[in-house]
Amino acid sequence: MSAPYVPPPRLAELGDILTESAREAGRDPDRIVRLYNVMGLITPESRDMFHGPKEGWVDTLTTLYRDFGMNTFVFWPSGDRERQSRIFAEEVVPAVREALASH
Repeated sequence: MSAPYVPPPRLAELGDILTESAREAGRDPDRIVRLYNVMGLITPESRDMFHGPKEGWVDTLTTLYRDFGMNTFVFWPSGDRERQSRIFAEEVVPAVREALASH
């Protein structure tokens, strides 16, 4: 799923469909990879959930994991790709892991 096509408010509905389909197929729904493409930028100012500071990204990804079961993320920076990818990998991802481990 991709954020521009499936915004977070639709994730619960589609997640329920995935869960039910997995059960019908005899699969454990908790073992399904629920990948979510997130497109945006890590910026000093907050514009929305996919454009803002590192802390905002941590909150967004943590919420997507906890509340909607998204367990894999692909970051697609909308600009300055190399630098953005480095910040995501080196700063955002470890902070999300830490936030999830502390709960």
